[in-house]
Amino acid sequence: MKELAMLVVILIGFNTMAQNFVAQNIEMNNVLYRGYENKYNFGQLGCEEKYVLEGVNCELIKVNDDANDNLYIVKTNSNDKTASVHFVANGKVLGSVDFIVKNLPRPDLYWGEKAEGTNFSEASELSVKYEAGLAFNASYSVVSWSSTHGDKNFEGEGNQLSEDFLAYLNGLAPGETISITVKVEDQNGTTRLKTGVWTKASV
Repeated sequence: MKELAMLVVILIGFNTMAQNFVAQNIEMNNVLYRGYENKYNFGQLGCEEKYVLEGVNCELIKVNDDANDNLYIVKTNSNDKTASVHFVANGKVLGSVDFIVKNLPRPDLYWGEKAEGTNFSEASELSVKYEAGLAFNASYSVVSWSSTHGDKNFEGEGNQLSEDFLAYLNGLAPGETISITVKVEDQNGTTRLKTGVWTKASV
C-alpha cells in the first residue's frame, strides 16, 4: 500500500513538472503594476502542446520581437489585488501564472538634479522621475508649477521655473526652505499634484 501511495505522489510530481508554466522577468517577480506596461516572457516547460494566453484582470499585448517570440506587455488597471494569465488549449486551461497587482511606487520631484528634501538647485527645470537604480520606464511630465513663500506667490506653465522666482530665491538666507507644488501628468493621462521642499544651503 505504501508503494502505491509513493507511486501516486511520484506521478503527481511528474505531471506538475511536465506542466510547468512560467512568466519570466527577474526585476518584476510576478508583480503587475497598475497602468504600467509590465513586460513578461511566457513559456511552458516540458510540453510542446500549442496554447494561447488569456488574461484575468489584465490585458496581454504581444510584442513584435523577432528575437523573442514569447514577450508580452501585460497591463492592468484592476482594483483587485491579484491577476492571472491562463495557458489555454482546445478550450481547456492547462495551467496559470498568478500575479500580485500593485500601484507603482511614488516617483520623486526633482529640481534640476536635486531631489525633494535636499538643497536648492541652480537649475530652472523641474521633473518627476524615479531615483537611479529603480527599473521603471514610466514617464511623467510637469504640466505647471506654483510656489508661495511669505506673501510672495509664483506660478508658471510647463516645467521651467520663472526668472523672477529664481531671482527671489537668490535673496533668501541660508537655512530657509521653499516648497514647490507641481501638477504632474503620468503616461496614462492622469494628473495629480505633488509637492517638494528644498533648503538653501550655507555658502
